[in-house]
Amino acid sequence: MSLVTRIALLICLAFSLSGLFGAHAQAHFTTDAGARLIHITKTKAEDGEAGLLIYLRIPGPLAYGNFLVRPQDQNNDQIPPFLKKEVIDGVPYFQLNQDSTRKKTAELADFLAKGYTFTINGEAIAGQARRAAFFSQAEHPDFVTPAGASKALADFQRQPDGTSDEPIYIVDALLDVEIFIPTDQPDSTLSIQSILPEIRLPPQITINNAAMDHRFDPPRTTQFTGQMLVPVQYDGSWLSSLGNFTWQGIWHIFIGLDHVLFVVCLALASGISTSILWSVTGFTLGHSVTLFLGNLGYSPQGAWFIPAVETAIALSILYAAILVLKRSPSEASSRTSIKRNLFLMAAFIGLIHGYGFSFVLGDLLGGGTNQLWLALIGFNIGVEIGQIAIVLAVFALLWITKKLNPVLPKGLAYISASIAIGLSLYWCWERTQSLTEALAL
Repeated sequence: MSLVTRIALLICLAFSLSGLFGAHAQAHFTTDAGARLIHITKTKAEDGEAGLLIYLRIPGPLAYGNFLVRPQDQNNDQIPPFLKKEVIDGVPYFQLNQDSTRKKTAELADFLAKGYTFTINGEAIAGQARRAAFFSQAEHPDFVTPAGASKALADFQRQPDGTSDEPIYIVDALLDVEIFIPTDQPDSTLSIQSILPEIRLPPQITINNAAMDHRFDPPRTTQFTGQMLVPVQYDGSWLSSLGNFTWQGIWHIFIGLDHVLFVVCLALASGISTSILWSVTGFTLGHSVTLFLGNLGYSPQGAWFIPAVETAIALSILYAAILVLKRSPSEASSRTSIKRNLFLMAAFIGLIHGYGFSFVLGDLLGGGTNQLWLALIGFNIGVEIGQIAIVLAVFALLWITKKLNPVLPKGLAYISASIAIGLSLYWCWERTQSLTEALAL
């Protein structure tokens, strides 16, 4: 093992083990301010009503889809319900009419509830709007549990005069509503669908949704993207939850360009040989350890930790890309020493990437650990499926280019490694700035 490799492995090991000595922490709902959030719970027996309570927190633009898709109909005299218009430099901006809306929260609840339909076992049931509230993205109460959602609505109603004179523009608004679904089959399959017109969004913008079904113990967590234009079913199935977390693992490795680049470089450095098995196995074991530790709360909690992990991931890509330049993918070595070095290198670097994955999974869990083990298993399976797909794609490309010309695989590897080096250096510089700022706090 070369001196450079030894030093890199020791640095990775020291960095990863630091997580074991960090403060124990609970996950938090970091998607709270930017996603449509849903809580599903059964009514209590003492209430005397059989049915379900649905708590929705809706970002302002989603509640006004009817108006966003028909801008040509909005003349100077047409103002959407509960809003008022402000013209700045000739451009109209809509903000919540706070004074008027506080006096009409029942009407606001009806307005929000009419945007959704509900079915139990395929049978449509009219939802009954009960309470509503509005908040800003900057200042809003927690929406982590049904009890928290109910308290936020109750506290809002107890403050008829409001607590802030700051305007809340529709793009920064959060609208909460409580909807009662009467049914004598509260444990049956529930479907929720938005019936608002589709909002045409740029390709780079997605709408996130997070739902927790509290009819079951532990609650079932689901996260998905989209405008809910097709019914979303909640049946409490363990298989459905496992499938959701598995899909999230697949999705998040593909949208994480840094993780993709690292796996690509691993595949290129190994070439079409059994060496890749050692690399992938090592990386899997490494990131599995810190994925579990991170979500169990064993990680440093300082502001420096996340930018430090992101910087270390960028450095790992740089290191893997250099390995590609040092060794042609056509040189499939079977020496045990090389396989062992690849395994150790990938395992230690995997420890760092695992913390990166744990940040994502912490968001998906939505502030609790009720489904922690199911989430860890499903998410990890998804990550592995994504990794295998990337490796197979690289191998297929190497095989095709080799058939065309034996020199092409080496050129492909060098070009790919050069791109990875350029990106990793940029990320190192960018993330080091964030790390420096965090350390200065």
